[in-house]
Amino acid sequence: MKKILFAGDYYDYEEYEDGSKKLQTEKNSRGFKITINVSGDPEEHKAGIAAVKDFFVKGNL
Repeated sequence: MKKILFAGDYYDYEEYEDGSKKLQTEKNSRGFKITINVSGDPEEHKAGIAAVKDFFVKGNL
């Protein structure tokens, strides 16, 4: 399994044949278990990732 850096934490990363993706961590730096499933076309992926990043950035303020 591949690891990627997302919003300051390392997540397990899986990409499936249909283009969907899964980010998961048992415990992020804030102590939460996080699982993010992303599916849809590439434009939807960009919008979804941007929304999640926006959530994490606003949560750090």
